[in-house]
Amino acid sequence: MTVVTSAEAQKNFGRYRERALVEPVVVTQYGKPSVVIISAAEYERLKEFSENIVESINVGILAADLEDRVESWNTQIERLTGIPRQSAVGRRLAELFPAELCERFDQVPFFWSAHYDVSINYVGHAERWDALRVEGDPHARDAAVRYERAGRLLALATIFRDEESLRTEIAMERER
Repeated sequence: MTVVTSAEAQKNFGRYRERALVEPVVVTQYGKPSVVIISAAEYERLKEFSENIVESINVGILAADLEDRVESWNTQIERLTGIPRQSAVGRRLAELFPAELCERFDQVPFFWSAHYDVSINYVGHAERWDALRVEGDPHARDAAVRYERAGRLLALATIFRDEESLRTEIAMERER
């Protein structure tokens, strides 16, 4: 695997594009991996591999966009719901599931975003808080910011702390 800085990748993109036909090229920013350049054939292989995992798993899995439209619907969720994939993809969740189930999807807000190659996870929601606790170092891209009111955690923003975000999301769901 070839590793290059973002400046080097920009300066010599043609060289690294050619290298990516043979092996992945990792582009770093601030000393940490940022993106990987791979060939179209490798991308298709990985995409197919991923789709096969989603298809073969014994759990109903769906993916929806930000407007709650179904983008992916595996065989197991077809079996669980009785709704064929071709009938589900492109439709809103509210058209496929009872209202009370759709409400559960939105109980604990979660989103992620990438800002200047920094992945930020945000769990919960805080409009007003009386305490803000920062753990770690945001400049080192390893931090958690806790939004609290009256000692209760309202929201958590993390940078490269996915497990902490997931644990917090689960805990918040149990509180509801």
